[in-house]
Amino acid sequence: SQGYASDVQFYCRGVPIRVCSDMDELARSKAEAEGRALISATASGSVLEQFVGLPKMNEIRNLIEASPAGHVASLEISPLPDEAWDGLASAMGSFADHAERMERHVEMKAWHEQKYQENRIKRQQTAGGRSNSM
Repeated sequence: SQGYASDVQFYCRGVPIRVCSDMDELARSKAEAEGRALISATASGSVLEQFVGLPKMNEIRNLIEASPAGHVASLEISPLPDEAWDGLASAMGSFADHAERMERHVEMKAWHEQKYQENRIKRQQTAGGRSNSM
């Protein structure tokens, strides 16, 4: 029979873990084969279970079963380096600088709203008083 099988490698706590889809039952697509390989990662006795231990795997399985979509995912974002924080702080300036920018924003918003209304009234007058008011 024809179909797809897949090996998937991922990292758990910095250690690469490789799982494979079931070679006895081939998938209809590459995506399905990858999905099956990932599902096999949570199977009883899997490499992941051996790595994280049975209590943690039971916790993961409970999360999967409780999930409306039938799966869970984890995303870890590395902290920004100090240089990036320094750059952000420098770009933002002091709290007073921020407050001044926000005040200017409010002023400009009011100015644009006033100009919009003035232009709308001019268009109405030019169109002979017909109004497309909101």
